[in-house]
Amino acid sequence: MFVEKLDKRFGIVAVENGFISREQLIDAIQIQVDDELKGAKHRLVGEILREKEYITNTQIDKVLESIVVSDELRVIIVDDEPYTCKVISAIIENFYTWGSVTRFTDVDKAISYCLNCDTDIAIFIVDIFLGEKSGFSFLDAIKEKFPSANEDAIMITGNASDEIVDKCVSSDVTCLLEKPVRPYALQLAVRAIVMKYLAFGKRLLKDPALASSVSKL
Repeated sequence: MFVEKLDKRFGIVAVENGFISREQLIDAIQIQVDDELKGAKHRLVGEILREKEYITNTQIDKVLESIVVSDELRVIIVDDEPYTCKVISAIIENFYTWGSVTRFTDVDKAISYCLNCDTDIAIFIVDIFLGEKSGFSFLDAIKEKFPSANEDAIMITGNASDEIVDKCVSSDVTCLLEKPVRPYALQLAVRAIVMKYLAFGKRLLKDPALASSVSKL
């Protein structure tokens, strides 16, 4: 889904930002179509624009960030403690500019919200203990809608025991923070996920073989 959005939106956003002309975009699309008619590997419009030197690397970075912002890489917070949930939300809203911030103290409402989202990418900040349920069961419940939920999750807990760490590792969760959450640690963790998507977009534009293989998944 991310690759499809990148391919469809890149040229339009580049034109809207004044980085390329309509004629240059049409030229890139024509090259893309001609390549596919010849049986060549699919190339992203952005990669063709870069190859033709219609757009610079600095402009590519700005287009990618614009796409992330316009698609709202939203942050979804799930914590059954209202005060903690509010504090975490306030910390993120103080620096986050790539999308909306939504918080839930009711895990079932959070699941319903996620399953009805119009996107399949988000950043999740989830308390490990959610009353009778767990943060991991929440991630399992939304996995079909958000395939990369575990990789894009920041888990929080009052005590990062060995058992919890092992569970994070076995669940492909790579970020675990202890309460009280330090603002700088939370900001760095969130920014790391955002930068992952921006860096992935750059790789797709520079590596047509990778873009072709990912688009087939």
